[in-house]
Amino acid sequence: MFSNGDILSPESLNENNNYLLKAIQFEAEKQTTRWTSTYELVQSVSSTITNATSANLRTRNIPTSLNRARNTTPIVTIESISVIAYYTATTPFELAVNISLGTTPGERIVFPVRDASLSTEPYQVVRLMNQVNTGNALDLLLCLQALNSATGTALPTGTTITKFDIIVGFASDRYLSGNQTTALVNPLPVSLTQFTDGSTADAATYTALKTAVETAATSAKAGLPFRWAAFDLWGITSTTFSKERAVLIPSYADPAFTGVTSSANIIGAFLNAKLTAGTIGNTIQFGVATNAGTSYVANLNSTFTLSSGGAQTINTGINTTGNSRYTAADLPANDQTLSITCSGTVNIEHCTIYLLLQ
Repeated sequence: MFSNGDILSPESLNENNNYLLKAIQFEAEKQTTRWTSTYELVQSVSSTITNATSANLRTRNIPTSLNRARNTTPIVTIESISVIAYYTATTPFELAVNISLGTTPGERIVFPVRDASLSTEPYQVVRLMNQVNTGNALDLLLCLQALNSATGTALPTGTTITKFDIIVGFASDRYLSGNQTTALVNPLPVSLTQFTDGSTADAATYTALKTAVETAATSAKAGLPFRWAAFDLWGITSTTFSKERAVLIPSYADPAFTGVTSSANIIGAFLNAKLTAGTIGNTIQFGVATNAGTSYVANLNSTFTLSSGGAQTINTGINTTGNSRYTAADLPANDQTLSITCSGTVNIEHCTIYLLLQ
């Protein structure tokens, strides 16, 4: 606080303003959100992947750009791949990562020859990368295939994989994701007026400085990053028990101190399903359901109708008409599920269901 006639120190004013500037920059630079998803390519200890395994079971897709956020189509960056595998192979093979339009992998991770004596020894790979996935409808995330081959090419003869777990590190930008109303621009760089001995320190100058600080601070705190939670399910038919085609989503209790954190908004769901059978007109319903997995939550589910029969891959998503946040007490009875239901002759050999958050 100052009084009329005070002799102001430009250095002191600038020191205060520079502190505000650094605080704003600190918040604005928190633009990247990171998370991981785990993909298990082998269903169980009693199953294996060989050169006879279809490409459907050797590939994984991620949500397309249209389903990634509200009012924007943000990119997702693949920052790391961690693999633990148990296998034997007489010929090297590869894991192709971030395949663009089914032809050119962004990264190829090679798995060398291993004889039978190593079948129960884990083989581990960690690879850091910077692969941008734009979310094209045909984009694949992962594909196990023959070395230096086109997408989906069968594994070499003599390959037996009994476990192949992949942990993928993803990142998204909260400014590119927007704030569910519009796209945003990173507010950096931010600058504030620097005072000198000749500067005027009156009400108009103070008001302009206050407006600049508030505008920059608001922009630095804006943005809701897009991310997801992913779940694998296997062997789903019209007769599958509800608990076997659902994954629990725990309810959320608000923190003791308001504003410290909050639960994420559920903005939709995405389905990557590999079918071995189905008939035209059969349906697949997926989304958020009740604790028992028997009835779906309004605006948080979608029904996909098959336009062709037989084996096929389905990639489809839903965007909710409103946000969904837990408001009830954090009790098991208030848990919800991410569920899937199908009709007729549909046989879902494997599917990954994504819960989309922003």
